[in-house]
Amino acid sequence: MEKHALMEEDNYFSTLEKLEESSDKKIEVCINTLHYNNNRYITTTIRDEGKGFDTQILSDIFRDRKNFNGRGVYISRQASLGIYYNAKGTSVLFLHRIEGE
Repeated sequence: MEKHALMEEDNYFSTLEKLEESSDKKIEVCINTLHYNNNRYITTTIRDEGKGFDTQILSDIFRDRKNFNGRGVYISRQASLGIYYNAKGTSVLFLHRIEGE
């Protein structure tokens, strides 16, 4: 996989920076507060104009927690009540409960 090769060569972050400079794609982040049954929640929605990714790989990522590829997705899922992707893989919604409310 290209990501692993770039990391082994210590070029991963510099490659991401170069790709970011040449990209005209926009990323939208929306944060909302919800009240439901005397509880308060925060939803964070992130959308981008990219081509997305195959969301079918998520089941494999969640089964193999030690696999380096997709680790951020796994950690994000563990840190929230729910993580929901659209079918195209261009939008994700995180749901967090605000404690002490």
